[in-house]
This record gives sequence, structure tokens and C-alpha cells, in this order.
Amino acid sequence: RFAARHNCKHAVTEFILLPAMAAPPPMPPQPQPRPPLTPGLYDALHTDVRPIFGDFFEGAKFTFSRPVGDYLQVMHSWNLGSNSSYHFNPTFLGPTRPYAGEAYPLVTADLGSDGNMFTKMIAQINDGTKLTMQGQVQEKKWAYTHFEVEHHGKDYSADVKLVNVDPVNNSGIYILNYLQQLTERISLGGEFTYHKSPMGEMSNIQLGGRYKAGSGLWSTSVTGSLMGLQATYTQTMANQRAAVAADLNIDLRQGTAESVLGVLYNFQKANFRAQISTAGSVTAVLEHMIAPMISLVLTGSINHWTHECRFGFGLTLQGG
Repeated sequence: RFAARHNCKHAVTEFILLPAMAAPPPMPPQPQPRPPLTPGLYDALHTDVRPIFGDFFEGAKFTFSRPVGDYLQVMHSWNLGSNSSYHFNPTFLGPTRPYAGEAYPLVTADLGSDGNMFTKMIAQINDGTKLTMQGQVQEKKWAYTHFEVEHHGKDYSADVKLVNVDPVNNSGIYILNYLQQLTERISLGGEFTYHKSPMGEMSNIQLGGRYKAGSGLWSTSVTGSLMGLQATYTQTMANQRAAVAADLNIDLRQGTAESVLGVLYNFQKANFRAQISTAGSVTAVLEHMIAPMISLVLTGSINHWTHECRFGFGLTLQGG
């Protein structure tokens, strides 16, 4: 690298050799989004409708979240209404980050003003296998234990759960499910549940499947002895701004049936969700970003059979 210096007195231009500047260090590669897991877990057959239906709450709700360093995030939430409460949610994000939005080990907790606590830890064994552990304390007693191992293969998924297993009292719930992709559009699987307690034993078999055609997604599951049925459908519109969902639940043991129809529309800085059910309930949720990292949430619900109305107001802040 050269620099020119002109001497006016002697009309001489000198060229000075300067040391070469070091090239800036290359930026570390950013994690890429995880490719879609095919066919997904059997437990997730009917979860596609949840983002479209939205979460309704009653009363006033204030949420503040912010990162604390590179490995810790905290969230505070206050709920004012018929069941007022405060919750503190710390989350530890481990250093292993194979894909965007993923960090392992992941440890999160929910500490409530009522003294109850819930904690969850997720560890990655390899790229396709995860171990999940959950625990819950209620009324100063250990109330819930959950161990889970999920594995995703090239065209299948398997999941094993141990819930409240107590070898001393010879009790617990054991769950095994499997989902196999048969074609690009069709996946079939099943779930086996075994419940053992001092009062006796009980088992149940559930079969389910999923059919995907373009932007539409059908999912159906049937419980053992054909005593229960759940069917869901989601459809994303061509403009990617709107989506609709339907959920049907039939319980022949209880002699009940209910269906829910929901719609989602995304505006530039807001999204609107609405749903109507055969139980007579109409619900709407509007979430609007009023400023960077500040969102306003309004909810409303009316039941035409019971003439009950409920409303909610929420404010969400995200710190930098």
C-alpha cells in the first residue's frame, strides 16, 4: 500500500510504503433454520390449529421479557382479574446452537406467586434425538414427573414417555407412539398408553394419520374401540396472510361432540384471530405492534348460550 506526499519547496513528490492493513476476521457462520422434520411427532398431529386459534385470556396482563447476557433470558408476567397472579420465567440457553432458534441444553422454569413451580430441561443427544425432563411442585409437594425421549429418522418419528412413574407404589403412565411417512402426502401412526396404579391397570390404543395436499393439512386420530375421534384441518391462503382451521372432537363415552372453526389474518403490524364453536362461544384476539418491541393485545369472548361476556387487555414489552 502506497501513500503520496508532496514537498512544495522542492517540487518533489515522495511515495511512502505503508504496512498492509490486516483483513478483518471473517464473521462466524450464523446458524441456519432447521429443515422441517418429516413427518413430525405423533403428538403434533393436531397442533397446527393452535397458532390460528390463538390464546384467549381474561382481565389485564402485562409481560416484560429481556435477555441477560448470551445464555439467559428472563420474563415477568402479571395477571389481574378473577385469578390474579405473578409469574417469573427464567430460561437458560446452552452454548450448543445447531440451528437458528435452538439452543441446548435448554432449561426453563415457571415460578408463581402461589408458590407452585414448573421446570423443564431439554438436552440434545444427537441431531435426531432429544431428552426432555419435566417436574412440577404444587402446594409444597412434588406433583408431577415427566421423562421423554423423542427420535426423528429420515421418514419416521418415535417417542417414549414415562409420567409419574413410582416404583415404590408400583404406579405410573407409560406412553409409546410412532409416526411413519408413507408418501409425500400421507403419514400414519399410532400410540399405546399403559396406566398402572394400586387400583388396577388400564391400557389404550390410538391410531392417527395426516394427509397434506398443497397448503392444506388434514389430521385425524381415533381412540381405542372407536370411542373417540379428533379431526383437524388447516388451510393457508395463497397470499400467506390468511389461514383457516377447523377442529372436531367426539367423545362417545361422554356422549359429547364439539367443533371449532377459526381464522387468522396477518396485517402489516398486527394479526387478528377469531373462532366460533358449537358450544355457542365466539372469541376474537387482536395483537398490534404499536412500537418496536411493544405489542398491545385485546381479547373478547361471548357465549350466546350462557350470555357470558369476557374481555382482556394485554401489553407486552421486550427489552434489548
